Amino acid sequence: AEAVALFESTENEHRAAELALALGELYRWQQNLEQSTRWLSRALDLYPHPGPERARALALLGNIRSVNDDPEAALLLLGEAEAMFEDTRDPLAAYWLSYGYFTSGVPAKGYAIAKDALAEAQRRGVGTKARGRRPALAHDRRRDERRRRQERDVPQLLELAPVVHAEPLLALPQRVRDRLHRVL
Repeated sequence: AEAVALFESTENEHRAAELALALGELYRWQQNLEQSTRWLSRALDLYPHPGPERARALALLGNIRSVNDDPEAALLLLGEAEAMFEDTRDPLAAYWLSYGYFTSGVPAKGYAIAKDALAEAQRRGVGTKARGRRPALAHDRRRDERRRRQERDVPQLLELAPVVHAEPLLALPQRVRDRLHRVL
């Protein structure tokens, strides 16, 4: 409701189009295909000329049509998006295009688009390893610490099995099990 109010109050047509496209994509990620279709249709109305935004909206809408078992409509939308994609090279449009072709029964085309997009990303240096200090070190330490805690806590929880059924305890998230361990 808040997004609709913001959209309706936006006087800048370009800003409204950006918002409609963003909401269409957000709802697609959330699997709310009805709302996604609604917002993408608005975005297409506001992006009447070829460009990266229109290509992405068409690819998303084609993807939704393919998921909704309408491959003919999906292929029309995907074909229009692909024609614009050659000029824009939007990585998200590439994702939605390849996924749409895969689910529409044209996997060779989906694979070719995904492969080209990967080659383009590698050419531009997107996704290469960071130089210098490895950013994942803190994450690795936290993951290792969490594993050590699990190895330590699970046997202790299993010792409680005669008193409490351990299976439900093992299904609890780690942070809850940690709190239980401190209390017990």
